[in-house]
Amino acid sequence: MKYENIAYKIQAGDVFAFGGYGGFSDVIKPVTDANVTHVGVVLENVFDYNRIVESATIKDFCGVSVNFARERIENYHGEIWWMPLKLEVRKSFQPLPFYDFLLQQIGKHYDIKQALLAGIDILDMIGIAKNKEDYKKMFCSEIVGAALEVAGIIDVNASELTPIDICHLNIYSGCYQLKGDELPLEPFILEEEEDDYGSSMGDLVGDSDSNSTED
Repeated sequence: MKYENIAYKIQAGDVFAFGGYGGFSDVIKPVTDANVTHVGVVLENVFDYNRIVESATIKDFCGVSVNFARERIENYHGEIWWMPLKLEVRKSFQPLPFYDFLLQQIGKHYDIKQALLAGIDILDMIGIAKNKEDYKKMFCSEIVGAALEVAGIIDVNASELTPIDICHLNIYSGCYQLKGDELPLEPFILEEEEDDYGSSMGDLVGDSDSNSTED
């Protein structure tokens, strides 16, 4: 599926999931047992120009920034998936608190310590590494989870969420691969049902442009 064909369908609150290679991505994959290493959330869609908020190292800054989805897709080396909110979820979505919260986070630095602790679930179980919500700095899945919580559609400890945890939230109508090798989010499991766009959810994973494996 090509981004330009679905850009007009993307809305605030939808999530982009990324599967990168090298660097921190190679740490996240074995720790979380997933192909997803990063997530961002759509801030707004203005005349099909989608802007996403994410916490990552982009253009020499490591932290929260706003970026055009089209540019991120064109320049990213790896897999990218789009996960739109269910229509029933969107009915509860509160856009103004969501938008205001995200704008207040822009420029905050990346929280590497909390990002690492969020991924080590075995330490959570014995009670020695459970993150408390702390937004002084923000890692990628933390800011996505926090924004969706402010929007009124989930109730979580956002500082404990990993990228694949964001993908597991029961708030999406489907999963559309926009770039990269045909990989599932794994262990993200999609039920075989029709999504809000009239496609089988199970058919959407791996529906990619085979010529866009790399930038």
